[in-house]
Amino acid sequence: MTAEASKETLDTLDPETVHRGFEQSFEAERELLERRDQQLSTLRLIAFVAAFILILSGWIGGSTLQLLLGATCALGFLVLVGMHVRVAKASQAATLRRDVHRRHLARIGRGWLDFPRSGEDFVDPHHPYAWDIDLVGEASLIQRIDVTRSLRGEQCLLQWLCGPAPSEEIAARQEAVAELAPEVEFRARLEAAARGASGNEKLDGSGFIEFTELPSLFEERPWLTPVVIGLPLLSLLCLLLDLSAAWPNFAWAFGMLLQLVLVFVFARPLRRAYNLATARRGSLEAFEAMLLLFE
Repeated sequence: MTAEASKETLDTLDPETVHRGFEQSFEAERELLERRDQQLSTLRLIAFVAAFILILSGWIGGSTLQLLLGATCALGFLVLVGMHVRVAKASQAATLRRDVHRRHLARIGRGWLDFPRSGEDFVDPHHPYAWDIDLVGEASLIQRIDVTRSLRGEQCLLQWLCGPAPSEEIAARQEAVAELAPEVEFRARLEAAARGASGNEKLDGSGFIEFTELPSLFEERPWLTPVVIGLPLLSLLCLLLDLSAAWPNFAWAFGMLLQLVLVFVFARPLRRAYNLATARRGSLEAFEAMLLLFE
């Protein structure tokens, strides 16, 4: 089976055959990309060494031809770096897709018993039936069927399993399931997009929400905008005057000192925003990839 199988073809096959075909296809793609990755690594090394030797010998010997050849090798090295990055990303994507289908094959068999336990933190220990009928815990229903890749998704699934719902809502859920059931390719891509940033950890959007709710320094202090724009320009002007000997030496340090003072004054809110943004970067990229698939 090819990675881009038609829905008509998928509808005629049983789930195990479908996922086995996808798993084998993406494993073959991954192996091919791994070989390309190794080839590009070797070519990068050759191009770098050739560029270094040619430029060095051309510089020492004053040979324009060697310098041009060295520059060509250096340019080739940069091109190979770009190609290598694209191949590495494609290899990672193929690996993620392969792993998604392997996990579905494990759910069809008994491999799901080795999956991490989930859901226990979100269910009341005294729930009237969740523990008695093994909705959560060891060898539970949630352990087998949970393909959610976010904490909010896991909570939503548990709420559906552990609580009643009006008949209209149940019908709407069943309609949504019927719509998504034949979308094997879409669901696999969606799950792989989430796993690409989180690994085995589930995505948590709370950090991003907290980041968006931080008060804006610029809205509370309108004077800060021209200062932030003007100080780097002032530092550059002072540096130019310093180089032209129009000002005393180290006059450029005046603008830099003002910027350091500004950073020190607003260090706490800046550090908080920076920590939230950098700590959740992988999660944000995963959410972005999933939203693009929905769009």
